[in-house]
Amino acid sequence: MPLDANLLERLSGLEGEIGNLNSAINEVLASSNGYRSEPMDADAAYELVDAAVDEYLRQTEELEQELFSLWEQDPGDQDVETRIGGIALLHLGAAADVAELSRLDGVPGDAPVSSVPLPETANTLGDIAFRGGEMVSSLGSDPDDEEADDDQEEELDVSEVVQQLVDSAGGAATKTLFGLVSGPLAHLASGTINDLIPTIHRGMQATPDAIKDAVGRFVNLVRRFFRRVKEAIQRLTAKYRDQVHEVMDEVDPTDRIAESLGGRAVAKFLDADDVRRRAADALRDAPDHDARVRKIRKLVRSQDKWVAKPVGAASKGLPKLWPVLLGPVPAAPVGAVVLIAWTYLMTSDQLDSRRALLNCWKGVVRRAEGE
Repeated sequence: MPLDANLLERLSGLEGEIGNLNSAINEVLASSNGYRSEPMDADAAYELVDAAVDEYLRQTEELEQELFSLWEQDPGDQDVETRIGGIALLHLGAAADVAELSRLDGVPGDAPVSSVPLPETANTLGDIAFRGGEMVSSLGSDPDDEEADDDQEEELDVSEVVQQLVDSAGGAATKTLFGLVSGPLAHLASGTINDLIPTIHRGMQATPDAIKDAVGRFVNLVRRFFRRVKEAIQRLTAKYRDQVHEVMDEVDPTDRIAESLGGRAVAKFLDADDVRRRAADALRDAPDHDARVRKIRKLVRSQDKWVAKPVGAASKGLPKLWPVLLGPVPAAPVGAVVLIAWTYLMTSDQLDSRRALLNCWKGVVRRAEGE
């Protein structure tokens, strides 16, 4: 069911809160690097960022609660599912940027931020929301791009659409794992997923209730974002952790990451061949065959919009999250689990895989059947 125009406008209006939070973080970074005329101490930095985080979380919580209310009324609504997941990805980007400031937790409140080495800029949230990820635009528009021109996908047959969906999902998951390896495991010559599996499995156990108060003011801000992220994904489906476990079990630990969780592994796990057979059977004698295929082609663009672009942008922020502990678990693998879970939830749903946990999208099979 299409969302109310007022709600879509307010979702698009998150641009302001995102901009304010991004500005606050980067003002602290500018002071640290000597680009600000007046010095700033750690207390002032925290007050500035804390106020921006409060306002951002207040605005997004109102939207999330409204979306969750709609979700409870109709758990099969793709318009709601995509928005809940999209906001969760924004939270993950915000957490990565605030994590850049966590070194300030180790100095007295009156210490100048210039005494702590910090990066010049923090861009993960902006990359997810605007550059590359384009999530703010997506939140305020049709999740399925029904009005979009489909010239780009004009030549694709159904089998090729299925292949593009699984390849896109495999690419998103691979970027997520590369994001982890860009952290503390970058020095390993092997760089295999086997090095990360124990830590990722620990990240799967980090339920919202398990993400306790952390040591340090800025780290606690990061924790606030992660509680919201985990609550969103868990409310969509509490079973996602089991599926991420199974995805990881499909990975051959002797392979390198780029070869392990690509399109072929996703296709095998979601049984893409079964999807192709069911779609072909439905289309065989369909009187409106071409119209159904055109609708199926639109899923390629939807996958790019809700998975490939935002997950690719979010994965670049994972290295920033390794120093932050959420209880006993580093934040980076918790973030990676969220990205892989979202990729799985969306792709399995859009394929109409028999292994899908949600049934919100009219995916490949349902569109082939004429829905």
